[in-house]
Amino acid sequence: MTEYWKSNAMHWCELCRVWMNDTKAAKLNHERGAKHQENLAKKLRDMSRRADAEKSEKARAAATMDSIEQAARKQYEADQQAAQEQAGKWVWNEGSGYYYNAKHNWYYDHKAQWYYGGNPPAWTQTPSIPSAANFGAAPHEGGNVPQKAAAAGAGPGPGSRAAAGPPSNSSQAAETAASGPNVKVIKKVVQLPSHPLATTGGHQMPVSGRIGGAKGVGSSAERAVDHQKVSGWY
Repeated sequence: MTEYWKSNAMHWCELCRVWMNDTKAAKLNHERGAKHQENLAKKLRDMSRRADAEKSEKARAAATMDSIEQAARKQYEADQQAAQEQAGKWVWNEGSGYYYNAKHNWYYDHKAQWYYGGNPPAWTQTPSIPSAANFGAAPHEGGNVPQKAAAAGAGPGPGSRAAAGPPSNSSQAAETAASGPNVKVIKKVVQLPSHPLATTGGHQMPVSGRIGGAKGVGSSAERAVDHQKVSGWY
């Protein structure tokens, strides 16, 4: 019977990067060695250091995001406050029976949804104030209009009547308040004036002076003399 050689099984230690016999005694002897113990302790220290670094990085990122959110929240509140101050507030005026915005000096009739103010004062549905200051967008107090109803009915609706205006010394304002504004759209077609020679197909060329390369170089007087020479008149 023929004999043949067979190699022993080997074991690879990842910490020490060495090969050894794949036997229980060889592996136990290696793991008890000083080199293996040193490499194992080093690996555990590195793992702990990386875990601490990741934990610190997460805490730092969370603190950064929290500071960003706080700054954004403060800026938003400041912008809201500035917009509210710019828009003003509609306060119910018992004397006139309308809401009044002291910031922009305009009245608002919540029943007809018309504004009264401007210079000169007049009734309008598009007041010259910021959109954030319109009734419903800006806060209001007093009266019998809740906040939600004000936001829903801030704009003029179909069939809205003209409002009786606030007290005014102007007779024109009084007439407008009594009858209400009458809005009428008029379209006009305006014909622009045309050139007197627009229908002749172009403007007449000059009869004297330089005429241009495309029409022959020279003046009209020189061309007339050359024509007479060729014809024998000169």
